[in-house]
Amino acid sequence: MESHASFLLALYRGARTMPTTDFPEFALGLLKGVIRFEKARSTTVELQGEGAVVRAILLHNEPDGMVLDWAEVMRQDKVFHGVRDNLGRTMNYHANSLFAGPDTALMRDYANRYQHRNGVVLMERDPLTGLHDSLALYRVGDADHFSATEQRAMQLLAPHVQEALHINQQTQQDAQPHGDLAIAHFDGAVQFCGPAFHALAQLEWPDWRALRLPAELLDALARPGGSYNGRHLLVSCTARERWLYLRARKHFKFAQLSPRELEVARCYAGGLSSKEVAQRLGLAPATVRNFLQKVYQKLEISDKAQLATAITASAVPWSPPPRLAAAPRAAGRP
Repeated sequence: MESHASFLLALYRGARTMPTTDFPEFALGLLKGVIRFEKARSTTVELQGEGAVVRAILLHNEPDGMVLDWAEVMRQDKVFHGVRDNLGRTMNYHANSLFAGPDTALMRDYANRYQHRNGVVLMERDPLTGLHDSLALYRVGDADHFSATEQRAMQLLAPHVQEALHINQQTQQDAQPHGDLAIAHFDGAVQFCGPAFHALAQLEWPDWRALRLPAELLDALARPGGSYNGRHLLVSCTARERWLYLRARKHFKFAQLSPRELEVARCYAGGLSSKEVAQRLGLAPATVRNFLQKVYQKLEISDKAQLATAITASAVPWSPPPRLAAAPRAAGRP
């Protein structure tokens, strides 16, 4: 680890200070100083049985269409299954050897088409989200194998690169590329779902798991105009070949709230009880309850959890207030 101290120092300093538009390439540039590669892919997925739904992706020297092509051959991808079954262990492979059999011909063609002829890959589970992050580095030359030393360096450094990417995204919340995007097949099977799209869709359909587009949404997209106008979100759609590219944006229902209603909603969603909100804002508890009832009606929600989700998804600026300290007991009382 001491030999990589300067790498880690530069990596985490960049994560805290650089915009998300610049940091990923900076981080991969640092990694190239330790492990030589020509192409790379950082992916966050939700595992679903034998497959996965892509939640976020970062491509380096790769065409955008690669993601959809990979979804088509995922079940033949021995690399994906290998790192999924051996979380935290780096896999070093030669594509033409690994995919030599007739049962993996599609995957062999994919690896050669995108020049993933040699690769090192590591996947780990994010304990905070339950999602799985993977980092893959590729070389285009068939005989240009990764060494055992480079495999060990990947084992050591890849988790730091992924963590730094998360830190950078959290620090620079304003620039999440493709967060409001989802990509689905014409039959509704979801291949990519960005975090903002997922959050907004769960307001509309709380039980949605991002495997298939909701029937209500598909029906709306099939009608003239190809859009959906729901209670909590608006969805526009562009069809390209056999794929649907969907963009979600929020309804600006918070504009309906009065300043006092919005203030009450922020405090209540931040974790305070209605009694604590009343104490903080100098209102009667009954007045707070009346405000909350109006907020629920205007936002078309029914509970505190939905209110917190709505505030987060709508990007209303707020900071969850700390809980009030307990009032001191009067002297002489137990």
